[in-house]
Amino acid sequence: MIKVLTYNVHRWVGLDRRTSPERAAAVIAASGARIVALQEVKAGKARMGWQNRAEAVARSLGMTLHFQPTARIFGEQLGLAIMTDLPSRRIKGERLPSVSVDGGISKRSALWIEVDYEGLKIQVINTHLSLRPNERLMQAQTLLGEEWLGHEKCANPVIFMGDFNASPNSRSYRLITESFGDAQLMSRSALARPTFHARMPLVRLDHIFLRGEMMRVTKARPVHSVLTRSASDHLPLLAHIAFNRSIKAGKREA
Repeated sequence: MIKVLTYNVHRWVGLDRRTSPERAAAVIAASGARIVALQEVKAGKARMGWQNRAEAVARSLGMTLHFQPTARIFGEQLGLAIMTDLPSRRIKGERLPSVSVDGGISKRSALWIEVDYEGLKIQVINTHLSLRPNERLMQAQTLLGEEWLGHEKCANPVIFMGDFNASPNSRSYRLITESFGDAQLMSRSALARPTFHARMPLVRLDHIFLRGEMMRVTKARPVHSVLTRSASDHLPLLAHIAFNRSIKAGKREA
């Protein structure tokens, strides 16, 4: 069994307006997750003497960092990250199609790595989709296409997670769940709980989607604690995934 987590860290800024990568790191550490997908990660140096915050968080957790920039704000890179303490390699990271003309702050990307879990190759893709419904649908279609999730090398088992900005009644969510299972609905309780806003969660925007018959979800739910209700505007979503190795990996069917 392995725990995976997706978490929009809100540029490390909590609801108390305090910037604290260490607080987000404490949330991740307490979860016990071994594969962590982060969105809105501030990473680069803003001025001489500032350390790379994403690298510092990964190092404090004993994890390898994979980072995909999406924008530059006041000299710092903003982007996606996947952290893991398992053997891993980057497959690709790219911007997703956009119809925006507002410079770059709202540009969206995806990051794909391969993780080796006790000899099992797991494909992990992290993304943060647009707030605009039509643009978000176009980005979801791209990710489901032959360059990403439909690629011949993106064989099962696949974990596709992130901040999708998509509630279950959205077109992009419905499109994704035609070929992927929603971890919260696959769990034993099958009770899906909201992840946004952290202080009073009302909407499910963050998701962990799974493809591959060998995966079984024993638990999947947002992490509620004093810390998570202040560290970001999103709650982290944690899933416990077991693997039935008697089922052959590599099939592309859902």
